Amino acid sequence: MVTKGRVFVDYKNQTFFGYRVALGKTLTLTGFNLFEGDIRFDLIDRFNKIHSLIGVLFEKYGRQLQLTIPASLPPGQYVLRTYAKGFKEPVCLRVNVLKDDQVRPTIGTLVTQTASEASPCSIMEPVAAQRGIALFFTSTLEKSVLDKLGQHAALKLVSVSSGASYSGSVVAYDYANSVFPGSFTIPTIVPPGLFTATLQVLDMKNNVVDESEPYGRLVQIN
Repeated sequence: MVTKGRVFVDYKNQTFFGYRVALGKTLTLTGFNLFEGDIRFDLIDRFNKIHSLIGVLFEKYGRQLQLTIPASLPPGQYVLRTYAKGFKEPVCLRVNVLKDDQVRPTIGTLVTQTASEASPCSIMEPVAAQRGIALFFTSTLEKSVLDKLGQHAALKLVSVSSGASYSGSVVAYDYANSVFPGSFTIPTIVPPGLFTATLQVLDMKNNVVDESEPYGRLVQIN
């Protein structure tokens, strides 16, 4: 008698950066024993609202499945909560939903030095931050690529209450010379409050040439 093995999804390097998929497009997951009835998914926004994913397509050999991202979703970062047969707790990873197929910078995680959210099951809680203390983050930007193009990165913070925006330079991750992620220190002029955060790419004249979707969690500056 042949018995099905345990469900396995190959997340590869998606833990820190998250999946990237455009509205209305399909997200493909690979692994083993991915059969209908043994695995299901919820897509969760920063308000903890669950967006059910319907019409999941399963390959008959259980090695691949496809999730269609609803075209009606607001672009931004979500949590993909995966429930698999044989596991008591769900596995949670972020999904960056983009408005189109254009390649843009993406913030993976944004945390303080003592906090970690590699696999968050909720992005509702704000990131607590203080001025003058570094926030560490992962992103798809690399220092070597920015240097070749004569570009640099900045993190833009927009006040939820007033709409005022502030920005500060980012130390981009250097894959060749560092084991640490990128970092950003909040300028002292930023007032306390809740902010959205986006990652910008600027040219040598400080013109914005690209910008990420907002990070999934708000930033609470004390």
